[in-house]
Amino acid sequence: MKKHWQYLKYVFRHKWYVFWSCVEYGLFWRGLVHDLSKFTPEEWIQRGISQCWRCRRQPDAVKTEK
Repeated sequence: MKKHWQYLKYVFRHKWYVFWSCVEYGLFWRGLVHDLSKFTPEEWIQRGISQCWRCRRQPDAVKTEK
């Protein structure tokens, strides 16, 4: 369940920044519909759960802890 939350937070944060970038250029609708496919079951399972790269620790972070 933790991976679901982490992926959901990542998607919403990404959509927030993309939305405001689009608004700056007057592309309001494009900002709203950008990456809506990330909420489909196919992408949610493929990216959010099985490959949750945001959930894994970065190799550099592991090296600096030693």
